[in-house]
Amino acid sequence: MFARWVSAVLSVLVCSAGLAQQPPAPNAATGPASGMEAETVPDPALETGPEAALETSRAKVPMLCTPDARIGAILVERVNVFDLEDVEADVEGRFYRLVNLLHRPMLSRPETIRSLLALEVGEPCDWERLEEAERILRSFSFVQDAWIDAEERHGDLVTVRARVQDAWSTRLAVSIRSEGGVTTRSARVREVNLLGTGASLAFGRSEDQDRTEKTFEYEHPALGEERWRVGLDLEDNSDGDLQRVRVRRPFYTLDERWAVDGFVDNVERDEKVYVGSEEVDRWRLDGTGGLLEYGWSPRGYREGRLERWRVRLGYDEQRWWPTFAGSTVQRPDLRPVDRERVLAGLRAEWWDVDFRRVSFVNTARRVEDLDLGRLLTLGADIALPALSDDSGGRLFAAFHEGFELSGTGFLQINAAHEIEQVGGRWIDALTRFEGRLYLKPTGLQTLYFRILAARGDALSGHRRFLLGGDTGLRAYESRAFSGERLLLLTAEHRFFSTWELGQLMRVGLVGFVELGGAWDSGTRFSSELMHPGVGIGLRGLVLPSSGGTTLHLDVAFPLDDEGGEDRIRVSFRAQRSF
Repeated sequence: MFARWVSAVLSVLVCSAGLAQQPPAPNAATGPASGMEAETVPDPALETGPEAALETSRAKVPMLCTPDARIGAILVERVNVFDLEDVEADVEGRFYRLVNLLHRPMLSRPETIRSLLALEVGEPCDWERLEEAERILRSFSFVQDAWIDAEERHGDLVTVRARVQDAWSTRLAVSIRSEGGVTTRSARVREVNLLGTGASLAFGRSEDQDRTEKTFEYEHPALGEERWRVGLDLEDNSDGDLQRVRVRRPFYTLDERWAVDGFVDNVERDEKVYVGSEEVDRWRLDGTGGLLEYGWSPRGYREGRLERWRVRLGYDEQRWWPTFAGSTVQRPDLRPVDRERVLAGLRAEWWDVDFRRVSFVNTARRVEDLDLGRLLTLGADIALPALSDDSGGRLFAAFHEGFELSGTGFLQINAAHEIEQVGGRWIDALTRFEGRLYLKPTGLQTLYFRILAARGDALSGHRRFLLGGDTGLRAYESRAFSGERLLLLTAEHRFFSTWELGQLMRVGLVGFVELGGAWDSGTRFSSELMHPGVGIGLRGLVLPSSGGTTLHLDVAFPLDDEGGEDRIRVSFRAQRSF
């Protein structure tokens, strides 16, 4: 019965794509033979404001940046939260000016932008490098958007302009989020561009079904010429605490030759074990860990390809015991495993790089960076006998690849496998496959399909899969299903819109069908394990927000009896995707 429901609703969603009157689909422009980046240009009808002019002028870049050209000057242009170029002096305009005035102490400094800009005067003017530098700037949470353009040329010297628009970086948030019948409350003060330096500082308090947390966070994104990143995380929780110090010198650009990564942490917390929808046990973790990793790229970025190696030395200590003294453990077979080891490891990455500039696919932003490259990662960690109480190690493999489908859509595939050995016992074997398909019937619509399949063997109780309203099955209660196997199918029809509430919000709609389940390895798979649901949702992209925050309001309806007495579930949350 539920299969017919799913088929019927999917048909309605797909067929409705032909009924809506929207601008034509974007056209794909193929890049150079290296395959690093090609561009999907938004329909001109979708573009307004300075970004439209910059997208149009981008066509000049290959003409100005010829093989003999070099960067002669870099101009930095800062734009406040609201671009006032075309704003009238009315009530709305006065509001925008007031917001810009309040943000001015946190407006990105020119030296901050230059320190994050992956370009230097004197280097060859290469359009791929300009695209990469722009993409890196957009990745920072305090940047609302960024454009880099080759402006003019004199002889063999090209003037490059970097235009960066700030996001509203000071967040004072008091929120109540409801998903799958579970309410999460939080209050948070966060500044992600402290005095225009790009540093972030945050204090917060949150309460959910697992714990009450009080947090402090600090991070600086680029210290010194080598762009070191440092961070500090502190948590004081109802069930323990956390202290973590992080130091990184990342592979900042594709052609970066070396990197360093390290952290030390100490954590105490409770972890719940679910069987079905019921909590059966709760285990207390007392853990200490650390990692020092050095990475290098033997040949750098060549013809769209990368090879990177990393050597690692880490410490991992975990001690577990029942949270409540004297309580009876209902599932001792799911007890997490103690360990104390010093691990030496090696990681290798092979990456065929291919990013695409697209619009209205995963977010309501007009510029998205979609990864269609191929990445293979292999790794192994081995416990050092002389320094470890427990033997064993870890194995890890991951694969990613993307495809463009005849200019009408995109497909991304991700697969990963990991397994661990402690004292001669193999545990926590986890295999995961995910496929994401995006079809563009029109410029402002996307058909999104996702399949997520995962298999676990000898999983510790707290690592079992949980599925419900907060983990991908919106028509059901939070953590309604659990097990060592998981399958989730999602189909969405996303309706984007260029309609904006001033410069504050861009809205959209979505219709969705979901079918999923989680079960234990001893259970034979059958259709009764899969639970269908349908729903509709309202989306609102907060335009000046850092990180592209999108508000989600979903109304979902379960199509079987596992949905409980409340047949309609309403969820509200904020996230970066549409």
